[in-house]
Amino acid sequence: MSNSQILKIFLNHPNQWLSGTAIAKQLSISRTMVWKTINILIDNGHQIERKHNLGYRYLGTTQLSATKISLQCSQSIQIKTFDQIDSTNKYAKDILNHKQITNPFVIIANQQTAGYGRRGRHFYSPANSGLYLTIAVPVEHHAMINPGLLTTTTAVAVVRALKVSYPQIPFQLKWINDIWVNGQKVGGIMTESIMDVELMQPSAIIVGIGINLSTKQFPSTINQPVTSISANPIDRNQLAADIINQFMQSYPTYQSGIAMDEYRKLSVVIGKQVTINIRNQPIVGTVEAIDDNGALMLRSADGQLQRVMTGEVTKVRINHQNEK
Repeated sequence: MSNSQILKIFLNHPNQWLSGTAIAKQLSISRTMVWKTINILIDNGHQIERKHNLGYRYLGTTQLSATKISLQCSQSIQIKTFDQIDSTNKYAKDILNHKQITNPFVIIANQQTAGYGRRGRHFYSPANSGLYLTIAVPVEHHAMINPGLLTTTTAVAVVRALKVSYPQIPFQLKWINDIWVNGQKVGGIMTESIMDVELMQPSAIIVGIGINLSTKQFPSTINQPVTSISANPIDRNQLAADIINQFMQSYPTYQSGIAMDEYRKLSVVIGKQVTINIRNQPIVGTVEAIDDNGALMLRSADGQLQRVMTGEVTKVRINHQNEK
């Protein structure tokens, strides 16, 4: 009998007392086996209260649990968790560089020692106060990838998931891959593709997501305004499952641009003057719109309208006194 069977029973009866006899009867096992399995769950970081004449009550866990995340996912997906890893994206790439995959998988870490974002910049990933995960998805033969729509759709999926855990937080999106709260970055998205060298086409995509949940201090070397979402604790396993569910629900239709209306509503740059770094060249203009492929429509000071597909927004002029 696997530990997940008892854990699933607890998750289906939140904050309820369950007797060892009832659990044993449901699973057709002995009460001794129930006791032993619950001890294993406790050893693995799950908080389970025990009281005479009442039985057991599941209180949750502060540890990342692949089993708990899997049980809360709407579809079967392989999940692997690490207490510490260099980079979830790198680990996924190492797997994909050695074998073809036919089904998605997810790598999740409590801490990254070498997490990275766009242009190879270090992504600060301390233990116990963030969520760092990578979703790897196989690409069908001859299928095309639209990086702009993949990133924007993922950003919307992540915000949808975050709002379940943080319903009062005003999340916004800074083009193209940053999650913002009150003018400061709380998370980012990093998409990469794995090439099939024989066919010279992508064989898989990996989507890395890093979120500062409750981190209190950040290195002084970070050259942009960053913060965390809230000091209030949340269930990271539930959040991870919500992100996976939202992404897997959105991914099959991402190329249709169906998430773009929601992305535009969350955007912090539309109507704002911004500075965009394109191939190390800064360009200043006002964002008039974001089109259905995720590109910025930028009006420069001389009146020219430019469509920008790649680049990085380095400044957003919120008002005359405040630039981010």
